[in-house]
Amino acid sequence: MPILVYLWLLFLPLAAFAFNDSAIYRHYNYTLQNGLPFNNIRDIKQDNTGFIWIATENGLSRFDGKVFKNFSYDVSSPQGLLGNYVQTILIDKEGILWVSSRKGVSKYNSTTESFTHYPILASVKGQYKMDVGCISNSNDKNVLWISANGLGVYRFRKESGSFTRYTTQNLEGLRSNMVTAIFEDSQGLLWIGSQDAGLQVFTQHNKTLKPFYPIQSALNQKPFCRIHNIFEDPTGNIWVATDSGLFTYRRHSAKGQWITAQALGTPHNHYLSVACHNNKEFYLGILDGGAFHIHFEESTDHRIVIKKVSRVDENDSKPDGLHRRSITSLFFDRDENLWVGSYGDGVFLIAKPIYPFFNLHENQLNLVNKADQNVRFYGLLEDVAGNLFIGTDGHGIFKLDYENKLLKHYKKEKNQSSSLSDNAILATLKDHNNQLWFGTYRGGLMRYNTRQDNFTHFKADPTKEGTLGSNDVRIIFEDMRHQLWVGTNGGGLNKLNYSTQKFTTFVPQNSTIPSNDIRSIVEDKHGNLIIGTYGAGITYFEQEKELFHPFFPEGGIFDKLKSEVIYDLAILHDGHLWIATESNGLLVYDMEKKHFVHNFHERNGLVSNTVLAIQQDNQGHCWVSTIQGLSSIDLTSKAITNYGANSGVQEGTFNPRAAIYSEKRNQLFFAGTGGLTYFNPKNVNYQQPQRSIILTGLDLLGKEITSYPNRLIAAQEQSLNDKKKLTLPYNYSTFTLHYASLTYGQSGQHRFAYKLDGLDERWNYVGNEQAATYRYLPPGNYTFQVALEQGGQILKSSIKQLHLEILPPWYKTWWAYIIYFILAGAILYYYRRHQLQKQKLNYQLKISQLERTKEQEINALKINYYTRLSHEFRSSLTLILQPVKELLNKKDANSDQDPSVKTLYVNTNRLLRLANQALTFRKDNLTKENLQIQSTDLVNLILEVLNCFNHQVKQKNLSVTFHTQFDELFLLIDREKIEMVLFNLVFNAIKFTKEGILEIKLAKLDQMAILLSIKDSGCGIDKQIGEKLFEPFAHHESFNKSTLGSGFGVGLWMVKSLIELHDGRIYYESELGKGTTFYMELPMKASATSTSSVQLNPGSISTVLQLMEQENKPPLPMTAKATSFYKILIIDDDVSLTNYLESMLSNYFEVYVQHEISGAYRLLDDNLPDLILCDIVMEGSNGIEFCKEVKTDPSRRHIPIILLTASHNTETKLEGIQSGADDYITKPFDIDVLIAKIQAIIKSRSDLKDYFFHHITDNAKFQKISSEDRELHDKCLLIIEKHLTDPSFNVHKLADACGFTYATLGNRIKEIHNLSLNSFIRTVRLDIAARLFLSSENTIYEVAYQVGIRDLKYFREQFAKQYGMNPSEYIKKYRKPFHRVYHAK
Repeated sequence: MPILVYLWLLFLPLAAFAFNDSAIYRHYNYTLQNGLPFNNIRDIKQDNTGFIWIATENGLSRFDGKVFKNFSYDVSSPQGLLGNYVQTILIDKEGILWVSSRKGVSKYNSTTESFTHYPILASVKGQYKMDVGCISNSNDKNVLWISANGLGVYRFRKESGSFTRYTTQNLEGLRSNMVTAIFEDSQGLLWIGSQDAGLQVFTQHNKTLKPFYPIQSALNQKPFCRIHNIFEDPTGNIWVATDSGLFTYRRHSAKGQWITAQALGTPHNHYLSVACHNNKEFYLGILDGGAFHIHFEESTDHRIVIKKVSRVDENDSKPDGLHRRSITSLFFDRDENLWVGSYGDGVFLIAKPIYPFFNLHENQLNLVNKADQNVRFYGLLEDVAGNLFIGTDGHGIFKLDYENKLLKHYKKEKNQSSSLSDNAILATLKDHNNQLWFGTYRGGLMRYNTRQDNFTHFKADPTKEGTLGSNDVRIIFEDMRHQLWVGTNGGGLNKLNYSTQKFTTFVPQNSTIPSNDIRSIVEDKHGNLIIGTYGAGITYFEQEKELFHPFFPEGGIFDKLKSEVIYDLAILHDGHLWIATESNGLLVYDMEKKHFVHNFHERNGLVSNTVLAIQQDNQGHCWVSTIQGLSSIDLTSKAITNYGANSGVQEGTFNPRAAIYSEKRNQLFFAGTGGLTYFNPKNVNYQQPQRSIILTGLDLLGKEITSYPNRLIAAQEQSLNDKKKLTLPYNYSTFTLHYASLTYGQSGQHRFAYKLDGLDERWNYVGNEQAATYRYLPPGNYTFQVALEQGGQILKSSIKQLHLEILPPWYKTWWAYIIYFILAGAILYYYRRHQLQKQKLNYQLKISQLERTKEQEINALKINYYTRLSHEFRSSLTLILQPVKELLNKKDANSDQDPSVKTLYVNTNRLLRLANQALTFRKDNLTKENLQIQSTDLVNLILEVLNCFNHQVKQKNLSVTFHTQFDELFLLIDREKIEMVLFNLVFNAIKFTKEGILEIKLAKLDQMAILLSIKDSGCGIDKQIGEKLFEPFAHHESFNKSTLGSGFGVGLWMVKSLIELHDGRIYYESELGKGTTFYMELPMKASATSTSSVQLNPGSISTVLQLMEQENKPPLPMTAKATSFYKILIIDDDVSLTNYLESMLSNYFEVYVQHEISGAYRLLDDNLPDLILCDIVMEGSNGIEFCKEVKTDPSRRHIPIILLTASHNTETKLEGIQSGADDYITKPFDIDVLIAKIQAIIKSRSDLKDYFFHHITDNAKFQKISSEDRELHDKCLLIIEKHLTDPSFNVHKLADACGFTYATLGNRIKEIHNLSLNSFIRTVRLDIAARLFLSSENTIYEVAYQVGIRDLKYFREQFAKQYGMNPSEYIKKYRKPFHRVYHAK
């Protein structure tokens, strides 16, 4: 029996040479290099989502078909794995994943991608081994079974986390605690496998376990075997892999059976894993021997009969990959793909094909010699009998029958002329006589002789005429005239003459064919050839004319095809020309309308732009091969379906034009470097994905997120793939979403597209890329969609959606906008309120301004009236004082003068003093800048003021007392201002006191201030008046009712202002009918004890003191002045004053009088005075404006002006000086002082005029020059004056006379006067002429002659340049009359 089995196994591989219609499983190998954490695999499972989970000896891995996500032990992460050694994985009935470790079991939380741990000995003290070997489901979904090596079996309740332990001590029939495998089957039997005591089976009743005896006898055949794996197939049968063979329990017969290596044909009995997905075959993994695929049948007595055993190999590139490894795990996923876990080589995936593509590989051809390996299939042909001739690139021709059995292998044989001429077969043809033709790479053209089963050769021979143009044949074509055409590479187009067996060759040298390299030929309905070339596009051949023409018109895409490589041409049933190109995809050309109707390329769904072969099936599809696989095009809808290596087609590259359609087989054949792919196009229908894409991961800011805290993502109760909505803060708006199709074995074939609604307008086609990245998304709501695409079409059934919400920053949230709205409303409200208040205030302000303006206008009228009145008062006093002074100055005044004259003089001065005080009333004069501070004896000042009122005191019979402890008290004050204060206060006290007392007290308030009180017994002041008493123009009822009269209301206001200027203060106490006391406080500022220690401010003598001196010392008599003929113009509207001034000044000057400004202007037009005396204030005119006008007139601005005014105001004085006035006289004035000022100004102007006359000749006097230069200057003047009348006198004569060269003298004069010699001589002549004009009555011509200038016109021009006016104007303006009439008085 063993001999027969081995013989059967020996001949088993021989059946592989005949390839039949069974799809080939694809093999994949995943190792450390692909992302696995380790190559030693312990277990493989698939969760409910579709992920493949792989347990290794160095961690746990999750696989999505492309990317491995690994979980490993991390001592800093309590929610990570308990350890890296993971032996088993379980997906429980609720879809939760459980993993084992050396410390217990762990439950995986897919939401947070973390683990919850359940140590099996958590309540046991001491140190024990807790190596969990297996985890199994129970029919009770809340219960799991756990085996621990050395600790027995555990029943684990998931909701409570409690363990119930079963050992040899408490479980009858359990022979060992070294449990390695445990499994509860669908019928509730608990299968327990141990390390040293074989397999035991128990029944369950509640929590009670009892041995299951019906199969005990079968198990006792191998009682001490080691159990590795227990598996239940879909029909309920149990398969157990042990180290002593394979045990199976048949459910229907309730019998057990051992199957050993002898029956299975395996190297030994040590089996590690077993898996089965139907009742006809199973897979077995063995120790150090790979995996086996076993086909079996079940006999009538329910015993297993082995029918076929084959190894599970990886692929041709690594044929022994599974042979030498231990297979620790076998697992079928939901798509019936087989996963094989090895010990050392990682994971192998044997993917079930989903399309009925079949492939012929070299290992199926039974090639013995190694030199015959690595077969590349090329030219294909089917004969009339249905036999298939398969040409290869270097391995000859394989002939297969209709049942795809290998009939013969044709090769080039040495010394056999009828064998193949070359083993590389690139082109084939079956002609109208069913004659087979083959084109080779280096052997020319061959014709197959069917009866003789040999070949006739047609080769190129340059020495013979009528042979092929080249032995490299790429296309063989027969036209409708049965003419055979051969396209070669390098030999052009060749036409075979059947009768002569010779060829006619068309090459660029003898025709207009554009290229020697021919790749494809088709024929149009006119019998002309359309020829595709390599690198020269398409050409058109008219057979009757034997002419070649360009096939396409000029311009557009046609120009691109002029240099294109054309791999294949085909005219399909639609009558269009289909063109396979190297870089422009697949083109469809309407030969009638001469334009392209379609262009299939990568952008619209074609898998590649390089198209190699074109074939049409009988199902209305066009199939094309490309460098990336096959593509099917629906001729009606133009929909494209792509099939790559993962779909089952050969893995290599398809060859150009290596395709045929077999009508007998109804199959398409495409040959390539990786095999021959063939299929029935009727059976190939694109399989729409049955499941949508899933989301596998999320990266935020470039980092993978494994857990989702509250601040990142809402709805944590769901995993990322289960979420309907994902919410991200605005600072995490850069993210990457990972996705996968979880269709294993085809993941590389799938092409994806995604878009983000709300941002992307169209789908993004990304091929097999499985990640979508978006950066800096603005806040808002989006919908992410990802789907599979096929041929540029989105597969709706595969779409996966995820709603995204990017939260705005806090300042863009809805509540922030509400706050902004409220704030904006509040701002607008308060702004409007502010505007209304502002309008109200502006209105009130305007009303106040109008009232204030009106009040100021009234006050201005009062002030102007008061000032004008005082001004007129001073003018009148001037006319009184001056005559009184003259009376007092008479020599006999002391003898018989009337006493009333002196009284008149004193009271006139008193009136003048009152006028002076009135003129200081203007408020803008009351500033500290106008204070004239000096050391003043306040005691003496008070006495002087009191003396001024002796007459009034005597008239009212008042008692005046002055109390002070000081003999003298010097303070730093403005004497004039304090005098005004005292004068006003004493004046008011006397004025409003009808009879009684006036008491003045002066005392120290403290070390820093003094207190002065003035008390009267007058009418008193109403208390309701208060501080209003000090307001300007204040008139109160107490004053109005008084019989003593009232004033203007400015005195006390001025008093308070003056005191405050001195940093003091004033206040009062009063009672109606009893009197008033004013208190004045002044600071004691570094006062001196005597005037000798203080530098007095000159010109600040007190008016009162000055008048007192004048009262005691009458003015001196006026001294006589010398007579003069200077002209004086007096302008004043006061006729009395002008008459007086005219009488006083006429003794000294020639006086002109004008009472109006206009009259003064008229007088100035006729005669210029030497001085103008003008009043500032006149009726209807202003002296300051007149002064400005005169000073801006070039012909009058030299006239000096003295302004007369009654004002002591510094501002008025400053304004007068700025207007150009030469001096300022205040009324009343002393006539002698006035005359002295007039004479001083006239003399100053006379001196200035003299200088003007001599400004050239005397220039050296006013310069700081050396004595040597002064001597030269004087010498030059003498020489020029000596030759003044000589018109021929010039610079050379001057230089000779001075003893210098012309250049030397010119430089010296230039240094002294900054003039050239000519200019110097001319200037001296004109200067002398100007003096002659003023000192003589000579005419202009006479003067010009006297200074040596004969040309009168030249003289006038130069004189005007030097003096700014012509000689006539100069004489009129400056020459004085030389004859004057004097009148005696």
